[in-house]
Amino acid sequence: MASEDDSAAEFWAHLQDCCQAERPHLSAEDWSRGGYGPAAEAHEDVPTAAAGEGLVAPPETRFLASPRWNKLLEDLMEPKCDALVLHSSSASFRQDFRRLAEAAGVPCVFLAEGFSDIWSLEALAEYYGEEEWRISDTHGLTMTLRNYMRYVRVQEGGLGSTDELDELLVQQRQWELCGDALMIAPHDAPLALYDSQFADIAEGELLQDYAVPSCFRGDLLRHLGDEADRPPFRWILMGCSRSGTGMHVDPLRTDAWLLLTQGLKRWAMFPPGTSWESIGLDAKAPQLEAVHWFAHFVENRQSMPTAVEVLQRPGQCVFIPAGWLHCVLNLEASVAITHNYLAEPAVQLEDDDDPAGSLRERVRQSWRVMQAEEPQLVERFRDAMQRERPDLMCCLSGGEDVGKHVDVGEHAGIGEHAGSGERVL
Repeated sequence: MASEDDSAAEFWAHLQDCCQAERPHLSAEDWSRGGYGPAAEAHEDVPTAAAGEGLVAPPETRFLASPRWNKLLEDLMEPKCDALVLHSSSASFRQDFRRLAEAAGVPCVFLAEGFSDIWSLEALAEYYGEEEWRISDTHGLTMTLRNYMRYVRVQEGGLGSTDELDELLVQQRQWELCGDALMIAPHDAPLALYDSQFADIAEGELLQDYAVPSCFRGDLLRHLGDEADRPPFRWILMGCSRSGTGMHVDPLRTDAWLLLTQGLKRWAMFPPGTSWESIGLDAKAPQLEAVHWFAHFVENRQSMPTAVEVLQRPGQCVFIPAGWLHCVLNLEASVAITHNYLAEPAVQLEDDDDPAGSLRERVRQSWRVMQAEEPQLVERFRDAMQRERPDLMCCLSGGEDVGKHVDVGEHAGIGEHAGSGERVL
């Protein structure tokens, strides 16, 4: 049977592997280059043999808060919602969303249906702590939620609330934190869990705990058939403060929605056509972590194009139109559910709240990008449209000059849904 020390060493080694896979362009020191994480005060290295005994009080592990993060946090906590606000309780909500947001390509925010209280980091760790959760679709490495919470406690600078925990469990976590704080550096932009396969956890229990908001039910990609036959389209997102996703565009010219169940997220969104250089980025360079981009943004806001900024709170759903650049930062430990989808136009144009035919143009754009980014989907999607929506076959033409029609960009891809570092963007 492995000792506590062996188990801890395996965890630390696996964590290093995950960091390297997530951002291979960064050295271990680069993860802390900005000084945004809390630093553990040095203390005597006490042997952890008593960790499972619950007999010896662990040494106190104290952390020094980062002045740089506190300063940035103060600015980003300012209430902000530049997006269109819709009221989901309105009788005309679905029509308003279709016409004013989805067809118009305008970001919006609305209050969504409630989730069960299981949708928090603490509750998920209690129920599913030994399950393996995917960090990113790019490399597929996983981590148990129990071990991820060990990492979170170092990055958040303490155990958090222990009021509902028994004394022995608190002591065990204090011992773990004592050792982990010596071995795990405070990261500027900590790892997050971005699991597109969460339907496989506990035989799909989590799928029963939420419903897709009614305004998002029309998805052309559902016609591909079985969910296993389509690209990843839904993710559960879990991360501590300072984690998030750097600037990106979602894949296949799809729209997206994200419903926050715990924490706070700060958004900055820019419309299609915004150049990467104008917002301080190089489209060809590895993705810059969200915390570093927002620090630059706060200092240079006045010289950049106007962003649509949102401070998202639990229960709110953010709609991200296709082609919009967006960067997202967790200001607190957060949990969210997100889907990508290709909005389905009505069969008869006059029956849709899209008189200009914008959604059909979206299908054309998605088809062009699909040919460039997901060629293995092309034949299946064409067959699905021929079978289920032959009226849209006129949209499936061209594509040889993708760059002339759609600014795909180096960071076009899964974004907030694939992982917290470099990905298939």
